Amino acid sequence: MSDIKKGINKRHKITALMFILFFITGLSLALMYSQIREKIITKNIREIHTLIKVETTTLEKITTQNQTIGGTLWDVVFTIIGGLVAGFAGLLIEGWRKEIEIRDKHFQDIKHNCLEPILKQLSELREYYEFRESKYLSLSHIEDLLKSDIHWWEYFSFKDGPNKANALLYDDLLNHYIELSQKLDAVQKSFKTDYPKFLQAICNLLRLIEEDTEFQEFKKEYERPVISEESFYLYKAVFFLSLKIDKSNWPNIYSYFKPKLDKLMELGNKFYSTKEAERVRSMRIDMLNKIDLCIERIKEILLSSKLKGKCRYLK
Repeated sequence: MSDIKKGINKRHKITALMFILFFITGLSLALMYSQIREKIITKNIREIHTLIKVETTTLEKITTQNQTIGGTLWDVVFTIIGGLVAGFAGLLIEGWRKEIEIRDKHFQDIKHNCLEPILKQLSELREYYEFRESKYLSLSHIEDLLKSDIHWWEYFSFKDGPNKANALLYDDLLNHYIELSQKLDAVQKSFKTDYPKFLQAICNLLRLIEEDTEFQEFKKEYERPVISEESFYLYKAVFFLSLKIDKSNWPNIYSYFKPKLDKLMELGNKFYSTKEAERVRSMRIDMLNKIDLCIERIKEILLSSKLKGKCRYLK
């Protein structure tokens, strides 16, 4: 009777230990699942192999400690469990390796076929709000643009033009970088709707300068019997000063009028305080800020190595 009780107790112990073992193994697999996934995402393959060795060693220790109970039964159980752990880890590594490869390829596509073209377009767009001495500045020319039947800015799109971004990848930005996608849409919309207003504001300021009596008197000092660019440069100089455009953007004109700089500054300050000049400055600064925020964010993403978010192209 005593032997029967001992046998029953031994079976109970074996059953309990097996239950505990499977419970520990389950926890081990769950922990390893989480750790391996993290390592693969960060591409630390060496650490994955180390992790698997640690888990296997742990199981071997448990096996050694319990060799006295169950003997051959434990050998079989741990052989099966060891195989499950190794197989499970192998499947995880291979599956996630493919996932990382697909993710990396998609990220490179976004960088080269979407973000880089957009970066070029933003730089080009920025030039429409910059003023330089080499840039053609004419009241009649701008008025003709506004009166034209075709307004090219209405067709502006990051998904069109010589440096166009891939349309599908551009739309996909919403899944990965929603804040950038929203900022780009805001820039695109603002340019389409506000650029003609910006041109009109420039026209109003140029007309104000051109019709000013004090400016006309100053201009006579530079008028010549033959056609000369000097009076036109004067026109530009006053316009630049009214907007506080840095002289590095118009160095030759600045040097030419330097002897008359005091009078030039007086005129520039006069127009600087007008509502027409304030309107141009405000619209210009607002748009440049929007563009620069997008440029800065894109440069950050181009330097990063990890793609955020999920999308259908990663499945």
